[in-house]
Amino acid sequence: MLIFKTAKDISHWVDIQAKNGKNTGFTPTMGALHSGHISLINTSAQENKNYSLQHFRKPHPV
Repeated sequence: MLIFKTAKDISHWVDIQAKNGKNTGFTPTMGALHSGHISLINTSAQENKNYSLQHFRKPHPV
């Protein structure tokens, strides 16, 4: 598993993968993961050499 903290870093990695003939799928998520997200992740994994997931969790107020 790779973790990217900036858009620039993931963009650079995706570009390198593309130059090597490896496409990258992307699944954005927000909130609690549910079966719909899992279905999208599984489809991305089947259709792409690489796949990525963005999980945004709203910060808990203090």
